[in-house]
Amino acid sequence: MPGEIRVRFAPSPTGKIHVGNLRTAVFNYLFARHHGGKLLLRVEDTDRERSTPEAEARLFEALHWLGIEWDREGEEGFYRQSLRHDRHMEVVEEWLRRGIAYRSDRATGQFGGKGEAASSGEAIWLKTESQDLSYDDLIFGRQTQPARQVQDFVLVRSNGRPVFIFANAVDDADMRVSHVLRGVDHSTNTFRQVPIYRALGLEPPRFGHLPLIVDKQGRKLSKREGDPESVIYLGEFRDRGYLPEALFNFLALLGWSPAPLPGERGEQLFREKLSREELIAEFDLDRVGVAAAQFDMVKLGAMNYDYIVDRLNREPAVLIAHLKDDVRAEGLDPERFDEGQYKTLIREAAQRARTLKELIENSRFFFLDRVEVDAGHKTVRKVFSRETVWTHLAATVAKLEAISAAEWRRDRIEAVIKGLADELAGGRMGDVAQPLRILATGGPASPAIDVTLELIGRERTLARLRDETNLSRLKV
Repeated sequence: MPGEIRVRFAPSPTGKIHVGNLRTAVFNYLFARHHGGKLLLRVEDTDRERSTPEAEARLFEALHWLGIEWDREGEEGFYRQSLRHDRHMEVVEEWLRRGIAYRSDRATGQFGGKGEAASSGEAIWLKTESQDLSYDDLIFGRQTQPARQVQDFVLVRSNGRPVFIFANAVDDADMRVSHVLRGVDHSTNTFRQVPIYRALGLEPPRFGHLPLIVDKQGRKLSKREGDPESVIYLGEFRDRGYLPEALFNFLALLGWSPAPLPGERGEQLFREKLSREELIAEFDLDRVGVAAAQFDMVKLGAMNYDYIVDRLNREPAVLIAHLKDDVRAEGLDPERFDEGQYKTLIREAAQRARTLKELIENSRFFFLDRVEVDAGHKTVRKVFSRETVWTHLAATVAKLEAISAAEWRRDRIEAVIKGLADELAGGRMGDVAQPLRILATGGPASPAIDVTLELIGRERTLARLRDETNLSRLKV
């Protein structure tokens, strides 16, 4: 690819950070790094009512959290659009002198995106030529707007503020941006920005519009009240315990896929889990599709589980420290377990969890002094309606009591339960293990029973198995 690759990420710090913006940042980052080019950051903070220092701080925090580092240029290591007002007006004044632009007080609502409202009063307009407009989209191919749809449009509103499409194009030109990669919802803006580049006497950058992101119903991704799968802002993913490397990998696959690898028998092996280095090495625009990309929370959850296990293997101390912070935030005692026990807990409990938050929610019983059994739970009622449940339970408790504290290990616990299952229940482990699990954890789901009881500990396990409050409710 000839010339220096220079791309930019140009967010507006006006609120929460949407996954669509994050996907745009990831694609620009990977494209720049793949080609040895530069990723520049421009904060488009000209919406004075909505742009806030707090939102800007969230933006920087989000990029750092995801590991998206930009190449530092500009006054602050990045470009700030609000500082470029004089430059925008300088261009407009020159175009007024040349007759390329003119003043008019006719009203319009066609200002080109980012929430810009209609305006009345004297605005500055760009004079366009009545001819077809075309450009070659790097993803969608040749795009043409017929001459009958080409109209003059506003550059500066009557209040003196340059509109988004104008300021955006001038800034890209001054920053020597070679490629503009952004969402397909900006494709209509491109037809207005091509004439702006022509008025500047410049060739436009190469444009590539990224496919729409949709939910599992095929609708444009948005927040929907009451939908637990409706998670679309970065802060929500972080608070729920998704790891940044998992979210980065997942976002990279929203509209792009790596080339498959050949299998041993000639089949194609499709990959989803790739390291950052692999993503950088393989990412290019020729494998970005035009079809809408589905945001699949189940796939993200499975990927996050894989990354939790990866981090447990690579950086156990870091992951455990993170988990301890979350445990403490839940009002629980994080010092109840040592590092080895935390490793076991994470490895076992993570199998039923997509995120660190779910891991803690599923594992609360490990940190409590006593649990309260949900006697009305359908599975709990079924387990304790068996005729043999109480005789099996009494025999199991007696056997567990015989294990000393020093010998309270999963192998001994498993041997006791398996032996009683063979002796009393025809080898059916569940008949013996499930009543134990319910009394020890408060419910019918947990990691393997031997691991569960080992982590709870001998004294707390036996105390829960003898808890008269729970026992009496279950006997009713």
